[in-house]
Amino acid sequence: MSVAMDRALMALSLDEDDKPFEMPDQPGFCSNEKNLLSIVGRVLNPECQRMSSLIWRMPRKWQKEGRCRGVALSEERFQFFFDSEHDLVDVLEKGVHTFNEWVIVIARWVEEPPDDYLQFIPLWVQISQIPINYYTEEALMALADMIGEVKVLVFDPSKPQSQPFIRAQRICPLEVKKRKEVALARRQAIEKELEHRSVVLSEGDPLLEFLEKKPSGD
Repeated sequence: MSVAMDRALMALSLDEDDKPFEMPDQPGFCSNEKNLLSIVGRVLNPECQRMSSLIWRMPRKWQKEGRCRGVALSEERFQFFFDSEHDLVDVLEKGVHTFNEWVIVIARWVEEPPDDYLQFIPLWVQISQIPINYYTEEALMALADMIGEVKVLVFDPSKPQSQPFIRAQRICPLEVKKRKEVALARRQAIEKELEHRSVVLSEGDPLLEFLEKKPSGD
């Protein structure tokens, strides 16, 4: 019985000669309206993050039990539908989320996802010990850019600042290859800059005196 069923399922697979199925362009076939109040996410370690457990446990972790429901899209991707805009935004604003001690990536649903959709996580960092003469938005943005692409800089010179640091939200890419490429480009830029720097010895430098006394044949 199982062999016959396997053959039947294999026969259902689409071959290159089969015509692709086109969904009718009718309201009943499209779920975009329901997706408006939803977030889409993916796990980073499917072996340690069981999708079935995530679907049931995340609403409790978010304190949204009874106000959102999860759907497993695959072994790595999921979707949660919310009853209200407030609950959806509240979850997104909580920052980086984890499940079973591993990070999960979430983002609001969009009809046409960009290439980097669910490929990065926003991280909040603190910038402290800023020189007193450089408390300007331009200077702080330049400092924040040193740690990566900045999405948000929390700084308003017209308001009091009660903490000895500035908060910035940076984009952390999850693609290992991309991080390596960025690190390699930065390292090559530093090496190139060092190559162009000329070493200048002052008259009182002991090394200069040593080089002058050293025989040319050595």
